[in-house]
Order: sequence, then C-alpha cells, then structure tokens
Amino acid sequence: MTEALGDSLFRGRTLLVVAPHPDDEVLGCGGTIARAVQLGARVCVMIVSVGDLRRVGDGGEVAYASARMKEVEAVAARLGIHEFEFIFTDEQSHLRLDAIPRRDLVAHLERDARLSVTKLRPDFVFLPAPSYNQDHEAVARAGLVACRPHDPNALPMPPGVLLYEYPPNSWCLPQERFLPNLYVDITEQLPEKLAAYGLYESQARNGLHQNHSDNVKHLALLRGREAGVEAAEAFQVQRLRL
Repeated sequence: MTEALGDSLFRGRTLLVVAPHPDDEVLGCGGTIARAVQLGARVCVMIVSVGDLRRVGDGGEVAYASARMKEVEAVAARLGIHEFEFIFTDEQSHLRLDAIPRRDLVAHLERDARLSVTKLRPDFVFLPAPSYNQDHEAVARAGLVACRPHDPNALPMPPGVLLYEYPPNSWCLPQERFLPNLYVDITEQLPEKLAAYGLYESQARNGLHQNHSDNVKHLALLRGREAGVEAAEAFQVQRLRL
C-alpha cells in the first residue's frame, strides 16, 4: 500500500512550531503535531511570550502566567510534544512583542534560544501567519528572518517553512489575507486537537468569539472540504525544498 504523502513528509522529521502565546500551537497546528508524533517525528514548541492575561469581557478575572504554563505542560503531554520552551515570561514583554527590537527577537529564534533554528536544526518550521495581533505580527516577521535564505554552511536553512492560521486571521486587509496552499489531513487527529485545546482552560471562550472551540472545529471542517477530506489544517508554504 502506498504511503500517504503527508506521512512520508513528516515521518521521522524534526518539527519546530513557533507560537506567540500558549494555545496558538494547538489552534494552528494541533492536528498536524499529533499526526507527526504518531509518525515518529520529533516535535518541539517555542512559546515566545506568556504572562498574566486580563481579557476583555471577563469582569477583571486574571489568568496567571503560572497557570498558563502548567496548561502548556498538560497540552505537551497530551499531544506528545517532545520539548517546549518559553522565551519571555515577564510582564513587560507580554502582549508587547512589537516593542522589542526585531533583531533581538530574531536572535532568540535564530541562535540564542534552546530550541532555536541553529541549535535544533529542524526540517520544518511552523510560523504564525501575519496578523492584526501585534505579537503574532512580530513573531511572524522575526521568524521569516530567522529562516531566511542563507549559505547553509554558515547558518542552518530549514527545508520547510510553513505559515499557520488561527481563526482571527480572517480579519485582515485584503492584501494580507491568508492564502492556503498546503493541507494536512487531520481527520483522525481532530478529536485530539480539540481535546488539547480544551486543556487551555484559561483561554476558553464563550458565545460567538472566533476562538470558541466550536469555531476551531468548524474551521478544520471547512479546510477539510477544501481538500476533499473530513478535516484539515491549512498552511501557506513559504519554502518547501524536496
């Protein structure tokens, strides 16, 4: 029986998912992470910023950074993530990554962090698509620099660089719209993705919020229909060297 293309792409590979905040890795790549782990891939997650979270409409309730970091541990155990790392855990940086000089963010992603491109040498790097969210935008731009074309003898150049979406990406300027051109079938992994997302209790959204778990499921079903499968995660290929 011929192996599925997605299986051969990820089997035994090293994947680095760069997430601006806890939960972004699940929203954008949770099913792909689960599938890759099942294929023997080594999956690592770099979470760039975590801090105390005060959300609009929560009546002043605070989700503390310590609790959010424990949620990351639970999610990593659930999905089989091999390693994860927090870059910024201070309140001054949280939700203000756009105020950090880009070259400093690039330094962490490129070489300074434990899971940096230079130290991990991943086969695939997953970056957030550009967004109205200032932290997502800052991480996306820094990630593109860290993965830029370069002399591979001087600096590792990941063969695969993919941009992932999350539901709020639909709110953007027309020229910034997310344009998916690669779909990963997560039909079997969708329940695991949703279960992992449910472990982020501090991120639980009610009503019509775009990140409500129902909307996360609906987006996966929509992307699946676009690709002829039950459920999928969509990516925009920045580079794919075969």
